[in-house]
Amino acid sequence: MSVDASSSFHILFIGPVWPEPTSTAAGYRIGGMIDYLQMQSWKVSFASAAKENAFSDSLKSRGVNIFPVQPNDASFDQWIRELSPDFVLFDRFMTEEQFGWRVHEACPQTVRILDTSDLHFLRRARGHALQSHSLEQIASASIPLQTEDALREVASIYRSDLTLMISDFEMEILTGRFGLPKELIFLHRLSYPKRINSVPNLNERKHFVMIGNFRHLPNRDAFFWMKDKIWPLIRQELDKRGMKDVELHCYGSYPPKEVMDCDHEKTGFRVKGWTPDQFHTLSQYRVSLAPLRFGAGIKGKIADSWYCGTPVVTTPIGSEGMHGALEFSGRVAQSEEQFAQASVDLYRDPETWHLEQEQGHRLIRDLYDSETLNEGLLSQLVQARQVLGQRREKNFVGQMLLHHLSKSTKYFSKWIEEKNKKGMGK
Repeated sequence: MSVDASSSFHILFIGPVWPEPTSTAAGYRIGGMIDYLQMQSWKVSFASAAKENAFSDSLKSRGVNIFPVQPNDASFDQWIRELSPDFVLFDRFMTEEQFGWRVHEACPQTVRILDTSDLHFLRRARGHALQSHSLEQIASASIPLQTEDALREVASIYRSDLTLMISDFEMEILTGRFGLPKELIFLHRLSYPKRINSVPNLNERKHFVMIGNFRHLPNRDAFFWMKDKIWPLIRQELDKRGMKDVELHCYGSYPPKEVMDCDHEKTGFRVKGWTPDQFHTLSQYRVSLAPLRFGAGIKGKIADSWYCGTPVVTTPIGSEGMHGALEFSGRVAQSEEQFAQASVDLYRDPETWHLEQEQGHRLIRDLYDSETLNEGLLSQLVQARQVLGQRREKNFVGQMLLHHLSKSTKYFSKWIEEKNKKGMGK
């Protein structure tokens, strides 16, 4: 290992919610970072304005210090000054907007890290373009991207000392389309440990599976697109081949009533709701379906499926940023008809299925290996601290944006703080 890990540091994560490893890919990724840094003898703290719950309790049980905080509250300044962490990692740009200037003023030598999870402005722009652009245009990002969301998110990246990106496709958008300096961003994908147990074989698997947090709009859109357009085509093709007992099982946390009401035994479209262990669940199925029409970042549902030995059928949006220069594991479909045909073909062809399963294992091994990725992350963090002064001096745009944000946000925040005090005094 190229990094001297003999020195332990203190890192503070600040997030909009407590990480949910069993519900979201972002929560699984943050949880993996925390576990690894603790293994390196780092002190780890986590702060959030969210109400404490089972997920914050889980962090406590793992030795993470938990701190409830509030935006627009001057008590945060004294608290973090006393805490004096070596690093602060902001989970998504909105958190950096709220707390970044306070960390800068109270702890100027603290390294400020932004974790984008995915590019929010890209995901939102694609969602808005869904009704007016083709899937090909949306997937290639040849849609208007210079939005207010982009101005905010790119500014947050400039203000940070280092930004963690989850997708190489998104890194190319930032450096190519927006001219962002490459040294400000670092690729850190989802990471998976080496498997110690074998996965079920083809004969032990049955049915199709879909999985995804229903609070995530791309997942909800994919669910209804599958239900209304794609599953009827798959069902029709299965019926032709005498496979009337094959079903699609849909899982995901936070399913609303309108989703649960879609469970239909007769058509084989089954809604199962939340699962406590996505890996065990995915490993029971023959093919994983991810019909994403918009979105961004790395798709945890796809990488999770590969890790479980379950080949995937998805769209160009789903495959984006997932396989680097290697071949995708599964099938990528451009239309509803292609998606349905690819799903049935992959389900029925044992030889192709085994080839795609092996390619999924190869991708996890070559691109998503936790040991390799975490060592690279540790190296980047330590280096950022070692050359902090030079890094900031070179990033004049970031210092300029931080200066103006500090002034504008600082006084707006103080105005809200005073308003809240007066309201409490009534």
